[in-house]
Amino acid sequence: MTLTLVTPPADVPVSLAEQKDYQNITSTSDDALVAALIRAATSYLDGDSGVLGESLMTQTWDYKIPAFRARLQLPLPPLSSVTSVKYTDTSDVEQTVSTDIYGVDTPAELVFLKDGQSWPSDVKITPFPITIRFVAGYGSWSDVPEDLRVAIQIIASHWYENRGSTGDASTIPDSALALIQKHKASWF
Repeated sequence: MTLTLVTPPADVPVSLAEQKDYQNITSTSDDALVAALIRAATSYLDGDSGVLGESLMTQTWDYKIPAFRARLQLPLPPLSSVTSVKYTDTSDVEQTVSTDIYGVDTPAELVFLKDGQSWPSDVKITPFPITIRFVAGYGSWSDVPEDLRVAIQIIASHWYENRGSTGDASTIPDSALALIQKHKASWF
């Protein structure tokens, strides 16, 4: 299975103004640095390489799989929608599976075969002939759980305050880890 980011998030869960307020920064001289630290802290949590294994802001992914099954579990919750299910047929032509054949259970992050239906049988034998394009994420920054937004603020603040030191800058504060772990537990 492989994941490819098609459309990255258009925004981050914490605004520059919020972060500066959190850190009591009144000057504009470090705005670029603070914004970069917000993006880095978000990246630490978000997407396929983030520690959460979730999509924070709305983003589109291609999930390539080797075979159809009755239930296909999608990664990177929360699932917003499935855009398409496509496959390469034995003639090496990309085909789109009709939505009449499958359903989507967004809370469960599932694509499932509808009763009385069957997946196409002319799938080319290659490592990943099936692509499910899906949209995931909480939506706008205000929809991201507050504990995760606070964790981003804690991490960005820590990195800002420890940028010139050795050792501390690469660590994640325990308070942020506790918020992250608390949230991870709600999914698993």
